Amino acid sequence: MLQPSFTTFAAVISLLTVAQAATLRKEYSGNSFFNDWNFQNSADTTTHGQVQYVSKSVATSKNLAYVNSAGHAIIAVDDTTSLPKGANRNSVRITSTDVYSIGSLIVADFTHLPYGCATWGAFWMLGPNWPTTGEIDIVEGVNAQTQNQMTLHTSAGCSHNPSTPETGSQLQASCESGGSNNNGCGVLDPSSSSFSGGFASAGGGVFATSWTSSGISIWRWTRANIPANVKNGNPDSSTWGTPVATWSANSCDPNAHFKSLAIVLNISLCGDWAGQSSVWAASSCSQKYATCSDAVPNPANFQESYFEVNSIKVYNV
Repeated sequence: MLQPSFTTFAAVISLLTVAQAATLRKEYSGNSFFNDWNFQNSADTTTHGQVQYVSKSVATSKNLAYVNSAGHAIIAVDDTTSLPKGANRNSVRITSTDVYSIGSLIVADFTHLPYGCATWGAFWMLGPNWPTTGEIDIVEGVNAQTQNQMTLHTSAGCSHNPSTPETGSQLQASCESGGSNNNGCGVLDPSSSSFSGGFASAGGGVFATSWTSSGISIWRWTRANIPANVKNGNPDSSTWGTPVATWSANSCDPNAHFKSLAIVLNISLCGDWAGQSSVWAASSCSQKYATCSDAVPNPANFQESYFEVNSIKVYNV
C-alpha cells in the first residue's frame, strides 16, 4: 500500500484551514449568557443517567445555573443534597435556541470542566433528527478521565480517516451510530491538560470547532497558548497549525451528515457511558464504590462537577 507523503499531509491541512474572514454571529457571555437557551425539565431520557434535569427557575434558585462575580456562567450538579440510593440528583441540560449550519466556527472559552466519579459532562452540538442530522461532541469525558474525547455521531457513510493530520489518537473509525452501537468515531486528545483537574490547573482554555465544506476540525489551547487572533475576536484557522481532531470531507461529507445543529451543555451522572460496568471497572473510581450508582448519593463527589464558561462565540466563516 502506498504511504501518504508529507506533501499529501500538507495539502490536507491547507484544505481544512483555508483562511476565511470570520464574522461574529452570536456570543453567549456575561449576565445575558442564559437568555437564549432552553432548559430541559425531565429525567435524562437520552443517555439514561441518574439525574433530574431541572427548569431554569429551579436551576437558578438552587445555584445550578448562574453567572458568578467574574461574569462567568456556572452550570452545575447539585453538590449539597444527600440522597437515598437509586435517587436521581438534580442537574442541568441547556440547548441553544439558535441552530447553526455549515460555515460555522464555534469558539468556546472555559475556566473549568465537570469531572469526578460518576460525572459525565459534555459540550456538544446536536441536530433535530439523531443520528441523521448529526452530533459533534467537542468536550466530553467521564469519571476520572483526564483527556478530552471528541466524537462524531452520524448515519451510515461517515468515517474518520487516521491518515488525516491531527495530534489526537483515533478511537474508532466508523461514525455510524444507532441501535446497539453508539460509539461514533472518536479522537482522544493526548494531553492531560485537555480535561479534568489538569485543564483547571492550566487556567482552563479554549476549544475551537470549524464546520465547513472541507470538513470538521477541533483545536484546543491552554490559557497561556490561546492565539492572538482568537483573543482579539478575529479568528483565523489557517494560522493555528494541526488540529487535535479532524474529519475530512473525503471520508465524511459535513454537509450531508450535519444539519441545523444546536449547542448543548449538560452534566449527566452514570448512564450509558460513565455507568457502564466495564468503564466503571477500568476507572480508579471503582476502588471507592462497587458501582457508579453507589457514588451518586454522596454530594461530596460532585464538588468539581460544573462548567465555568467564560464565553461561547459562534462565527460565520
